[in-house]
Amino acid sequence: NSLPKVAVGGQATYQSDVFGLPIESPVFKVPTVPKDQYKLSVDVSQRIWDGNSDRLRKQQYALDSEIASGQTDVDMFSLREVVTDLFFKILLLQETETILNTSKTDLEARLKQTQAAIAEGVMLRTNADQISIQILKVEQQITSTRSDKTALLELLALWIGREKADFKLSGTPETAPATVTRPEYRLFDLRERQLDLAAQMIGLRKQPRFEAFAQGGVGSPNPLNFFEKGFFGLVGVRAMWTPFDWGYSQKEKQVLAVQKQNIAAQRSAFDLRFAASAKKDQ
Repeated sequence: NSLPKVAVGGQATYQSDVFGLPIESPVFKVPTVPKDQYKLSVDVSQRIWDGNSDRLRKQQYALDSEIASGQTDVDMFSLREVVTDLFFKILLLQETETILNTSKTDLEARLKQTQAAIAEGVMLRTNADQISIQILKVEQQITSTRSDKTALLELLALWIGREKADFKLSGTPETAPATVTRPEYRLFDLRERQLDLAAQMIGLRKQPRFEAFAQGGVGSPNPLNFFEKGFFGLVGVRAMWTPFDWGYSQKEKQVLAVQKQNIAAQRSAFDLRFAASAKKDQ
């Protein structure tokens, strides 16, 4: 925006009527304006002052880039949550399988003791049958747990880019929950800054703007002298100022204020969801 702007323009017309002097003279030839006219010109303009809007535009572009990056972080974090959820579900199934195997070992030991007591005539055969039924139920639970674990391992391998689910997971217990900075909070802050910057941009509309300009070209007739044709040129300075816009800027600022309230409401709702999720995980 700080560089000069150059524009080339051309025009050719034929007019049914033109301006002329309502006089005749036998002494000199009265100049006439041709009905077929053309003009070729080059316009150059150079900004002098526009309220320093480029500084805010640069901030806006940088902020847009940060928001795009922040949204990517939020999307990636949601994928991370999926992987983390799979990880802990598999750990839970592994621990469940260990407990079930221990239960099965205990039941098998009880079955041997019961069978020995039956052989001595101390217990009835139905006692051993009941323990055998419990062993069958535990084996069924073990089979189901292994099947679920295998399915989740294959799903986890897909998410983390492994061709085969030929790995085991181990969890390290922590004495206290780790502090996690959620990317959603950074995105909320960036969006609020974006609205504040947009409000500043609205304020620049009432700033006066100044620029220098120059125009040169060739025309028939000369646009600066209708009775001649050929080269022409002009230079100057112009100013533009909009002192009032019938309250439009104020309405836009009210819209931005409502949008900022929406972001605050979204942040509050996220706080509640995050606190509830953390409490459930604890």
